[in-house]
Amino acid sequence: PTEGTPAGGNAPAGFSVGSTVISIGSDAGTLTFDTPVTIILSGVTGTVGYRPAGSDVWQTITTCAGTYDIPTLPTAPGECAINNGTNTKIVTYHFTSFGGLDPIPSTPAPTPVSSGGGGGIFYSYGFKINDGAIATSNTSVSLSITSAGSANQMWVSNDSAFSTGSWVPFQATFPWTLTAGPGTKTVYLRYGSSNSVVASVQVSIKLDSPVIAAAQVQSSTQGEVLGASVVACPVFTQNLFIGSMGAEVTALQKRLNSDGVYSGPITGYFGNLTREGVLAFQKKNNIDQVGVVGPKTREILNICSGGTNTQSASTVLGESTFKFTRNLGLGMKDSDVSELQNRLTKDGIYFGPVTGYFGPLTLAAVKAYQAAHPAIGYVTGFVGPLTRAELNK
Repeated sequence: PTEGTPAGGNAPAGFSVGSTVISIGSDAGTLTFDTPVTIILSGVTGTVGYRPAGSDVWQTITTCAGTYDIPTLPTAPGECAINNGTNTKIVTYHFTSFGGLDPIPSTPAPTPVSSGGGGGIFYSYGFKINDGAIATSNTSVSLSITSAGSANQMWVSNDSAFSTGSWVPFQATFPWTLTAGPGTKTVYLRYGSSNSVVASVQVSIKLDSPVIAAAQVQSSTQGEVLGASVVACPVFTQNLFIGSMGAEVTALQKRLNSDGVYSGPITGYFGNLTREGVLAFQKKNNIDQVGVVGPKTREILNICSGGTNTQSASTVLGESTFKFTRNLGLGMKDSDVSELQNRLTKDGIYFGPVTGYFGPLTLAAVKAYQAAHPAIGYVTGFVGPLTRAELNK
């Protein structure tokens, strides 16, 4: 380990790199570990961050759940930090450069600078890939996007020219698929209003041994419901988006193909081609073009042979009957959290991966659920007795 700020390095917006910095390993690569290690920054009690290997941009570190003496471990390969009013403890699965970040006093916003390449104006807005992870082994990721003033649209692309995709309504979380092949992947995001660029940002993540989700072959009786025979076309019951896979995605691809808006392979995996088909289907049916199969799109998809598919029983085969009996909060990781994420996904308010870990994405979705159910009486992001009662209805 060496003390002192490494050559180069830009702090996140609103911060400067503090005087307490420690660099471990080489700037040319990242040391990763199977179990987390602990770093103590003496005298640091504010915001802390790390600088990924090979990058000039520092990233802020989220706060650990638990206590200073027994912090809740972060999800690999990430990190978290917690302080006791005197020192800061960083728990991490990787070694790079760590240090304190000093807040910069508020000043008038700087004049925006044109990118000069037709890509709009670049501001200090931003987003994270997989909650700020520095690496992933899966091309399916989740974007956590900060709001950008009056912007109410966004456009995400894997290339800086934005040669694919289109404007969609702004979403704080958004599923995305990286380009295949190992290496550093950059995702580009435009903020917009009235189909005009307001601001643009980009974030990179390292893709190691990418895992492309394979198709899953399942029974053709997906449309069967209790107390009824198999209907002529399937009943769509799930929210579907990039990264989804299974029988409902297979049925979706077949339906889009029959409607003439999808010409790709029938794989059972929801990738960019399927998303383009969904966008075309939504445009054709005058639905908001978001590229995600939510309640409105399912309603149209479930119209079959001139009428809506009906269910003679309230329970669809495979629907969960899970009952929530425990309080759930930030930092927890178990099967109850997986059930919570599945439930929030079906309700159309959670678009992240089902990991069993209660992180910031799950917290935001719980708050959205609580806000949509006034009977709960509070919006905290914590799943307590009143929230459990509503979930169990």
